[in-house]
Amino acid sequence: MGFTTASRDATTAELTLDDAEVEMFFSPPWLPRYNGVIEAGIGSLKTRGATMNKEFPSAVPEISVSNVARAAVYYERCLGFHWDWGVEGLGQVSKGGCRIFLTDDEFRGGKGTPIVIWLNLNSKAEVDELYEAWSSGGAQIVAKPESKPWNLHEFTAVDLDGNRLRVFYDCAWELPDRGGRKDDKAERDDARARA
Repeated sequence: MGFTTASRDATTAELTLDDAEVEMFFSPPWLPRYNGVIEAGIGSLKTRGATMNKEFPSAVPEISVSNVARAAVYYERCLGFHWDWGVEGLGQVSKGGCRIFLTDDEFRGGKGTPIVIWLNLNSKAEVDELYEAWSSGGAQIVAKPESKPWNLHEFTAVDLDGNRLRVFYDCAWELPDRGGRKDDKAERDDARARA
């Protein structure tokens, strides 16, 4: 397998795979089978004339809940989400561009494990305002807003089933040199070359 790219500003990179590598990396049934070269642009993948969208939509996490209706009511009343649909098995809540699937044990085929969902807001003030709204709405808060040493201003809430919502703002972008975050471009490029 080979991977080459010209620079950080490069809009295309070339990745050459043999058939075994293609099967290993790209086994979904919707992806056409092919030999040879994949041309990958920033956020896109081209395979023999088929091109994926340049950007993916927001991901929709699926979280395990013991009761879809009870969980949806909590998300609606305490966290300000809209209960879109679903009463048992599978349901959805949303707020703006954020969507979450709620699934019960029967739908999942077994007991699920609580997860963490990170919600990235646009400022410290937005984080603090949402904390106040959720607190006054009856949300279970497990950590109050705080600026952390890793340059995130965040708080954490938990739902009725132990799933955590970490609400944060990445304040490193406001600091000189990204707040001391190491430039790991060389390590990422090396990991790509080894993959």
